[in-house]
Amino acid sequence: MISHWTYNGEVIDTPPPGAFGFIYMIEGHGRKYIGRKYLTKAASRSIKQKNGIRKQRKTRIESDWRVYMGSCKPLLEDIQKTGKDNYTFRILAWGYTKGQVNTLEVFAQIKAGVMVDSAFYNDAVGSGQFRGVKFTDEFKEIIKSIKS
Repeated sequence: MISHWTYNGEVIDTPPPGAFGFIYMIEGHGRKYIGRKYLTKAASRSIKQKNGIRKQRKTRIESDWRVYMGSCKPLLEDIQKTGKDNYTFRILAWGYTKGQVNTLEVFAQIKAGVMVDSAFYNDAVGSGQFRGVKFTDEFKEIIKSIKS
């Protein structure tokens, strides 16, 4: 199965050795989405022990990263309506631990201003830890006014 993800302009079918996941940007029809994807997912398998009792062993298996198109429902609806070929799926950076992937995602989202720029589909930063924050127009203006 060939991936639709690109990194530095090249189609990626094999991740770099040791990579845990990546952050990405999906673009199409004037809108964008920044997110993260892990290369593996948690799984368990049953192992029969010598005494005949089965024990569950936690492991990780490859995720659906090659065909993944994001988790944002409005984005997925738009892709379904207009076709996947009208979108680009670009890897922005690789992370080599779960913590790195999560940190890169939040940093990229904040740096891009996904919560205050209507060009982004994102409705939360990171895994949704800020969903309770009301992003009113006034609050967006406060965020935009902050100087580093």
